[in-house]
Parts: sequence; C-alpha cells; structure tokens
Amino acid sequence: MRIFRPLVATIFLFTQILWTPSYAQEAKKRIAVFPFADANRAAQEEGYGAAVSEMLTTKLVNDGVFQVVERGRIQEMLEEQKLQVSGIVDAGTARRIGSILGVDLLVFGGVSKFGEIIEADVRLVDAGTGEVIAAEYEKVLGEEQLRAMVERLAVKLERRYTTRPLKPPEVPKLAKPRRTWLWVTLGAVLVGGGVAAVLSARRGPSPLPEPPEWPEPK
Repeated sequence: MRIFRPLVATIFLFTQILWTPSYAQEAKKRIAVFPFADANRAAQEEGYGAAVSEMLTTKLVNDGVFQVVERGRIQEMLEEQKLQVSGIVDAGTARRIGSILGVDLLVFGGVSKFGEIIEADVRLVDAGTGEVIAAEYEKVLGEEQLRAMVERLAVKLERRYTTRPLKPPEVPKLAKPRRTWLWVTLGAVLVGGGVAAVLSARRGPSPLPEPPEWPEPK
C-alpha cells in the first residue's frame, strides 16, 4: 500500500502535465491601451473615446491574455513626457513610448457616431518597431451594445496571441434601412385615387353643360 500511493500520485502528476493546455504556458506580452480619439463631433459630445478605451482595458485585464499596464501609469508617463497621444502615433513615438513603459504592444483607436450607429477602429502596434500589426473594426446600433462591441474587439486582438478558445459576445446585426416613407406615400396615393373613383361612381356621370342662349334675329 505504501508503494502504491506514491505510484498513483506520480501517474496523476504526469497525466496533469501531459493534459495541461498549451495556453497555460504562453508567455504574456505587456500591453498598454491609450485613450481613444473621438473621431467626430457626435462622438466627442458623448465622450465615447475615453469610455471605449476604459472598457477595452477592463476586458483585457479580465481575460488574462496580456499583462496590462495600469491606466494611471500611462497617464503619468504622458504628463512627464509632455505627450498628447490621441488615435494613432508615428513609429518613432511608438518606440519611445514602448521603451519608457517597458511594453511590447500598444493599442490606439478612435470612435465615431453616425445617428444611432457607433463605430470603433482599433490599431495594435508593435512597440519595438512602431509597425501596425493589426487593425480591427466593429459597429453597433445604440449605446446598449457598446460594451459588447468593445469585448468583440478585445477578443480579435487576443486571438493573435493565445490558443485559448475565446468566444466574442453576440451583437444584433444592423438591419438595412427600410424605405418606409416611399411605401407610405405610394399607399396614400393609391388609397386616395380609389376613394375618388368610388365617390365618382356613386354620383354618376357629370351632367353636360347647358348650351348657350343665342339672341333671336330681328
């Protein structure tokens, strides 16, 4: 029995090592998410840029695929270096930021709003070379789907660096705009014409005008 127990423990440990998913051994890259730019006035009025970058940071932290730099450290660096980073930056600035923060990847982006449609563009940049590695895009209808949109963007970035089976949240597809006004107008015309025809049929044919009276010759 004393020999049997260590043997079982050894077999169990060996089995766990063999069946450990490969993503458990993946080296995590350090990543920094910068405030997103508000690409148009409508997005600026709502402050979508800051909100989207904050949601993206939260998602990346929770998923654990990357080592995410704290937003406070990023803001501190920007103030110390007197940098105004909004949207995408040039390769030289990206390398400089990467060196200061000690990160491998940088995330920049922008948010736009057109009516009820909200769109977000994301750029993943190699901090060592300043090269754009990936560019992703998502759009949703209405603010209630904003977080789902951001989480889908996060999963697209994460899938490049992990074999973990990540599933993005579902968002309703945007329906094509219907030309309701055209059908309403056409229906009104048809209904109006039909009513006029019915009333005309009930009244019968219009009487002919009386002939003019000519004066009698003297």
